[in-house]
Amino acid sequence: MKAVRKFLLVLLLTLPCLADTSWNVQLQLVRLNPGTKLDYLMEPAQWQQQLKSGELLEQASTVTAEKEVSLFLGRKCPITYFDPRAGLSQVQYVDVGTKGQFSFTPLDDGRVQLDCSVEKSAFYDLKLPLPTMDVFRAYSTLLVKSGQVGIAAVSRGGVGVAYLKEIYPGRTFSDKDVFVWAVSARRL
Repeated sequence: MKAVRKFLLVLLLTLPCLADTSWNVQLQLVRLNPGTKLDYLMEPAQWQQQLKSGELLEQASTVTAEKEVSLFLGRKCPITYFDPRAGLSQVQYVDVGTKGQFSFTPLDDGRVQLDCSVEKSAFYDLKLPLPTMDVFRAYSTLLVKSGQVGIAAVSRGGVGVAYLKEIYPGRTFSDKDVFVWAVSARRL
């Protein structure tokens, strides 16, 4: 009888954990051809069709039971500076690349509210006394069904094209290219 009570106690303690829904959150950075018509909410098959007119550059995903997710695609780059208070050089690492932060709230009607912050950063000039960076940052809120793909941000050329040429040698990028951050949250 004690073993049954112990089993029931363990089961009762773990049930809330089992009841929590796990999610798969995916972020994709895609280069699309200029002039490609974009729908901002798509079913997975429609998104796969959209990908045929472009090129998947990066993809990251995570499985979580949490309501906030952070994904980073890029590098941690050292920045050296002189700290006069300490009297010596210091090194600080900065994130350079694509960063996505998402919080999601399941709604009663089966949809998910995705609050998105997407940032693309790249060094602009390392020869200046202090390195400068190009930064593209976008915030959006999407209402999607589980599994649906939403476009969190779109940028056209400009910021980070030199960086993309550096991390994807052999590929050509222009200021006319369209870069899309697609995000989806799927209930598991």
